Amino acid sequence: MIVPKKIRDKWKLLKTGGDVSYIAGMLQISTRNVSRAFNGEPCSDEVFDAISEFYKKREEKIKTAAA
Repeated sequence: MIVPKKIRDKWKLLKTGGDVSYIAGMLQISTRNVSRAFNGEPCSDEVFDAISEFYKKREEKIKTAAA
């Protein structure tokens, strides 16, 4: 699947150094496979789901800290 630009833009706002490596390590895949999702290239549903969950948790953590 190709991740819609709106979602990629949201991820990029939450992204910090090391995120791609961390997510790739969680899935035991290459960082290139994760980077594709950020660059608008095709990625697997597994990669999309992992990135989505990762940033969902980060966003919740930020909201909790700001409250």
